[in-house]
Amino acid sequence: MGAALALGISYWLNAIFLGLYIFFSPSCNKTRAPFSSEAISSIPKFFRLALPSALMVCLEWWSYEVILLLSGLLPNPKVEASVLSIWYYLIYLCLLVLMLRSTYENFSKRYIRLKVSNELGAGNPEEAKVAVKVVGVLGIIESIVVSLTLFGCHKFLGYAFTSDTQIANHIASMWPLICLSILIDSFLGVLSGIA
Repeated sequence: MGAALALGISYWLNAIFLGLYIFFSPSCNKTRAPFSSEAISSIPKFFRLALPSALMVCLEWWSYEVILLLSGLLPNPKVEASVLSIWYYLIYLCLLVLMLRSTYENFSKRYIRLKVSNELGAGNPEEAKVAVKVVGVLGIIESIVVSLTLFGCHKFLGYAFTSDTQIANHIASMWPLICLSILIDSFLGVLSGIA
């Protein structure tokens, strides 16, 4: 509770201090536009784009929690909830620790957005298609390397989190699904940069 509260307070203080700096700083005088009805009239357009995007992110995050809660309804809820929570943590850990993946995904999203928009703006749809194919192939190759590396460790990785043999064996049996999830997630990261 304390960490979440501290994080929330720090975010709000950051927003307040940035707003005060923009409002009172003489270096921001030229960038401040006065409020007008024209500026306010574009707010509905903004919300038509922002609300579905925010809802997609919320649904993605909530789906993990709902699945974990529903695992309590399975025949052996203690084992299933343990396996799912370790599984989610391992996927999260894989995505954070393997800097190759996160660096590549961030780079590829930015690159493909810029490249596709520039090529389409210049009237070169074929060049945009080539860029999408190149980034897609690189994403697949990179995620295959990561998945194969993790699959090579599947026999003993569960024991890093538990000494219970049943849970560790269940985690080891789920590694093909984890690797498939990483493959799909990596490719979706590239595709989200195109959209």
